[in-house]
Amino acid sequence: MIIYNLDIILSKLYIMSCIKINHIIKYILIGLITVLAIKYIPKTTLLQDEIITIGIVVSIAYAIIDTILPSVYIKKTEENDE
Repeated sequence: MIIYNLDIILSKLYIMSCIKINHIIKYILIGLITVLAIKYIPKTTLLQDEIITIGIVVSIAYAIIDTILPSVYIKKTEENDE
């Protein structure tokens, strides 16, 4: 009985750690995309440390928004015409 409960707890912890890793990868990708956009799109370039700082700020802001509002679901209801 104890081994069964421990197995359930460990499997739930593994699933939660995978979800957290996916979120961290998502935040890093958003930061990298921002850094690349800031580096290559403007005609005048910024300093490298300014570009990295902006990328970090964007990643942190996205993480905060994703934590507060993780998903928005639109629930579609079917109306019966009777």
